[in-house]
Amino acid sequence: MADLPEEPENDYSALLAAFERDVIQYPFASSAAPIGIIASFLASRMNAALGYPSTSADVLVSGGSVANIVWLAAMRFKMGGGSYVKEKGFLGMAKEGWEASKPMVVYTSTEGHRNPLHPEAIELLGIGSSYLRKIPVIPSTFQLSIPHVQRQIAADRLAGLRPVCVVASAGTVNTGAIDNLDEIANVCECEGLWFHIDWSYDAPAVIVDGLKGLYKGMERADSLVVDQHKWFYVPIDCGCSLVKSPVILRQTFSLVPLYHMTDRALPWFSEFSIELTLPFRAAKLWLTIQSFGRQGYLPSGGANLEEINRLQDAIADLVHSDGRCFLATTMFPVESLGTRPGASPWRSCPETPTRLTALRACIVNFRVTDVDLEALLDVVCECGERAWNEIAGVGPQVYARTD
Repeated sequence: MADLPEEPENDYSALLAAFERDVIQYPFASSAAPIGIIASFLASRMNAALGYPSTSADVLVSGGSVANIVWLAAMRFKMGGGSYVKEKGFLGMAKEGWEASKPMVVYTSTEGHRNPLHPEAIELLGIGSSYLRKIPVIPSTFQLSIPHVQRQIAADRLAGLRPVCVVASAGTVNTGAIDNLDEIANVCECEGLWFHIDWSYDAPAVIVDGLKGLYKGMERADSLVVDQHKWFYVPIDCGCSLVKSPVILRQTFSLVPLYHMTDRALPWFSEFSIELTLPFRAAKLWLTIQSFGRQGYLPSGGANLEEINRLQDAIADLVHSDGRCFLATTMFPVESLGTRPGASPWRSCPETPTRLTALRACIVNFRVTDVDLEALLDVVCECGERAWNEIAGVGPQVYARTD
């Protein structure tokens, strides 16, 4: 008994587990349970806030990795022959001479986050990562080059392949760049392709005054991925896959025979995802939204943007006074500070699209203050000065900003 703690630990977790099990049961994924009612309510609120069609299907999952499996499966169902691809697979369809059995090709930019098209999701669904085309970006904006993707689509068709989907980024992880969503939607409409947008971390920006125009064309996407555990400030794990056609998503995952399917006021979420047993993710999202509210997100998200602007100004002053540094300006709450080529042998930091090594500052926490930003620059300057001194053969010295 001496090895046991004197007081029980984590009793709250046991209480919460009992509460979920006994009070908010979700038997057989019933939509009538509290988890189903709250999730359906959240879906309508989320769509309204983002400006996405209210009729879309929203599925809460653990994060972007699983969310990608959800929408990619729906895309494969729609573009790959419907129920036949589920029953026969690509190999079986190829043996029977189906046109839809030709290798599918998916397109995204070289700046696309690994999550928009998680390699595991592409491979698990039988598409194959070798058929994921990484399209160059426009050097000045880091946006997907539309002429490049159009040429690649034409080349793949000539090669006997089957283009099926273009993945755009509404705020890349590396630079915060937002692709030209409306123009990409036009390409997908003209070519008959599925249009997906990765909106993993900066989706709340759409409700900030003056920023909604950056997302023109978002409502035309066939699917979106949003991570609420990023800039929505929701605790991990909580992500969401939004698919415009609930019919397609339901037919992709439902195990209920077509002749038994009925329209319900509230959906059974087990028919819209790979998960049958669902945790109460809607609770943390609902409580966070109830706590913040729209008027709470506006100042918090706006404050993050103001902080990144102040950080940009501070870095610009530093660049002006020290030619060894550069500033990579971006579109969203990401700023990069680094050293010019040849200035340092270090390669532990990510490279910008222009092949310059840089530190990426991404502010998505409502608790960040100017004190944190000043401390960040102090540490960066100190480490940079030490590196320069090592290269020059000077002993370690400490550098601190005096402004």
